[in-house]
Formats: sequence, C-alpha cells, structure tokens
Amino acid sequence: MILRIRQKKSMKKEYFQNDRMKAGVINMEELDSIIEYLKINKTVEFSPYPVYSAEIYKALDLLEEDINYLSNHRKIENKSINDMSKKEIATMLTFISRGERFCDGHIAGFVESGDLLKLMLRLKELS
Repeated sequence: MILRIRQKKSMKKEYFQNDRMKAGVINMEELDSIIEYLKINKTVEFSPYPVYSAEIYKALDLLEEDINYLSNHRKIENKSINDMSKKEIATMLTFISRGERFCDGHIAGFVESGDLLKLMLRLKELS
C-alpha cells in the first residue's frame, strides 16, 4: 500500500513538471485571471499563518522553476521589474515561492507590495 502511494505521488509530481515545461507556452486566460485577482486582492489573510489562494499558487507555478535561483537572484535583485526577461521573472517567482519555506509571509510581502502583480503584468507584456 505504501509503495502505491509513493508511486502516485511521484507520477503526480512528474505530470506537473512536464505540464509546466511545455515549450515556455503560457495560458493567457490563466494569466489574465491571475492579474485580475491580484488587482482586486492586495492583502493576504493570516490565521495564524498566511492563507494563500489558488490564484497565487498558480502565479508562482506559471514558469519552470529556476534551479539556480539564489545565484541568479543576486544578479537581478536591484533590477527593475519592467526590465526583466522571462527567465529573470522565473528566477523571481522561484525566489518568492522558496522563501515561504523559511519565512511565513514571504509570499504575502510580494502580494501586498504589488510586486507579484507587476511580475505578472511584465510576463503578459513579454508573452
């Protein structure tokens, strides 16, 4: 029984990784939905930890994860979002997502500052 559960989990993970890696194609309807959500919802509920919506998770999963996000983030941390490439946006999304693992509310900071919305708008501009 345990073996079957592990197999299902690894198959699910593989499916999502393959789904995201489709030649860099972004579902524009999904991106528009995320942008509209972020324009309306500029705060995150805390009870006692942050509760993120599915739209926020979708935003963070739009692009392939950047494995070297720490070293790449250092190169772009002072760069304007308006000047970022698609690859640099992927680095930022990975940085935002992984940061939550070490600090509750890391994603919330980017939502409330409007930076996640700016990244989505830039991504739309590039797509």
